[in-house]
Amino acid sequence: MILYDNRRFLGYSQYFHVFGSAIFTFRSAPQSVVGAAVGYYATQNADELTDYIVNPTAYFSAISLVLGFLLVFRTQLAYMRYWEGRTSFQTLMSKLEDVGIHTKTFVRLNDSEAIKWKNAMGHMLINYLALAMAELRGERDLDEVVTKYNLSLTPDQREELEAFSYRAYIAMSWIMDAWCTCYPAARVQERKVRKNTLKGIFALAWPLDN
Repeated sequence: MILYDNRRFLGYSQYFHVFGSAIFTFRSAPQSVVGAAVGYYATQNADELTDYIVNPTAYFSAISLVLGFLLVFRTQLAYMRYWEGRTSFQTLMSKLEDVGIHTKTFVRLNDSEAIKWKNAMGHMLINYLALAMAELRGERDLDEVVTKYNLSLTPDQREELEAFSYRAYIAMSWIMDAWCTCYPAARVQERKVRKNTLKGIFALAWPLDN
């Protein structure tokens, strides 16, 4: 994802942005070679081209027309993709809020273990969202990510994140592990867990009580 900032270098810094750019890739090399060859031939053989083209600059107008249409359609497509991604990210935030509400509602124990587990789950949800956002923005330096998003990580979690590239998936695995391990710690009756499992209720958290 390219972050556009008109205040840096009068807006021209985006032309030299490598990450997320479609220009600085191997896919643009063939088109660049063909365009350079056509331009070089046109400049070196302008007299010969006048026999076929009345105005030697006509091909520039044709190319500009084609590029104009491509730019318009590409801008529209990019705009649609942006809002599609923004909607998906908002859906992710909504689902994480649902997990937080379930955590607060269904874990009814008030002992120290339950309170500690709720706090840890809240930190893990925030960490997952922040790491996913950092992944979209191309922020790879873990120290900068931790400082920018004010993440709460244990030494073991930080070491695990440094060893893997897809950090959001690692944060999601922490959430899943916490949900799977919370049931014995919260003294859930085995019969109730088995009953809910048979009903296939996996999208909602199971009520946890004494």
